[in-house]
Amino acid sequence: MQTLLKQAFVVLLKLILIFVLIVLVSLILAVLLLAVYFSSGRAVGWERLFGDPRFVDAMLLAQMAAFVISTFVMHAWFERKKWPLGWKREDSLPDTFKGMLMGIVLMTASSLLIVLFGGVTVTGWAIDMETAFSLLKGAVLFLLVALNEELFSRGYVQGLFRYHFGSAPGIAAASLLFALLHFFNPGVVENAVPMVNLALAGILLGLSREMSGGLWMPVGIHLTWNYFQGNIFGFPVSGVDVKSLFLIEQSGHPLISGGAFGAEGSVVTSFVLSAGILWIIWRHRKFPGKGSWKKTQLKENFTAR
Repeated sequence: MQTLLKQAFVVLLKLILIFVLIVLVSLILAVLLLAVYFSSGRAVGWERLFGDPRFVDAMLLAQMAAFVISTFVMHAWFERKKWPLGWKREDSLPDTFKGMLMGIVLMTASSLLIVLFGGVTVTGWAIDMETAFSLLKGAVLFLLVALNEELFSRGYVQGLFRYHFGSAPGIAAASLLFALLHFFNPGVVENAVPMVNLALAGILLGLSREMSGGLWMPVGIHLTWNYFQGNIFGFPVSGVDVKSLFLIEQSGHPLISGGAFGAEGSVVTSFVLSAGILWIIWRHRKFPGKGSWKKTQLKENFTAR
């Protein structure tokens, strides 16, 4: 019991420390950005500054960079000789493509079902240079988002809890924290469904981390899930609107359409995510392979960094 409490205390301290580090790195990068913008004469006054899309994009990149830098620093400082983050693997490319395909299938199924149940209506599509540029920008942005969030959530948090308490607590803790990180997104508290779906998505991504033994399958799922939800099918992505190929209008109850939060706020997506979770569990049991994180295989499966 004392050992368990000691481990819990250590894990809590490390979580507090990594968030403190994230805040410090974010502040440093924000100050550097402000210095660059004000010295270049691009922005005069706070209102104009935060109305500049380039500055907003730069701040978003700085925030993601803070998470990545802090994750690598904490892992190198405390965990490097204990367990890997899972980003360096020989089969990273096949795992990424498998994840991308799964993300496309799941989001396409969810979007089509939402349309069939009358949650949204497709009103047209946009094919022009602005849309093409937005599609390209979205691909880059959501790739960076996937790398950033998976490295932190499935790489560090899940790995930390898994090392101390086992795989199930690792998935549960990372999924809960993943949902809480989106708590201030627009529309997330419209009802209970967005938080439930974020937790389900975290479980799906955590299981894919377990099954594949690395981060690249969840990165692939995360990338295409977001990209097809927003830039292709026209839903808000976790409450954030993006320019899309298909144009849609909400025509049904928010519990079906997803409301302001997007497809992730729909009960339809809850069933789709649950189906994805069950498929991964079935697949993992039938073909345990390299992703099996049993305690007897801990050292073998944590050789790649």
